[in-house]
Amino acid sequence: MNTLKLTEKQKNVLKTIEEFINKKGYSPTIRELGILLELKFTSTVKGYIDRLVEGGYVKREEDCPRTLRVVNRSIWDK
Repeated sequence: MNTLKLTEKQKNVLKTIEEFINKKGYSPTIRELGILLELKFTSTVKGYIDRLVEGGYVKREEDCPRTLRVVNRSIWDK
């Protein structure tokens, strides 16, 4: 796992994903996440998700909707 130091925006994205999953029982789509984060472009949301995946905070299955899983909660322990 290549854990990178998260920016405040990345932490907010991660927290929003986790809260959505806890509330609904499944992960948000990129479009839903964009609405929650008030981000206009899905490419921006995808960029955040890609960096969280690269950092080992989130896992997803390619080409499958709603497969995001928060796997590293170490930022909440600090």
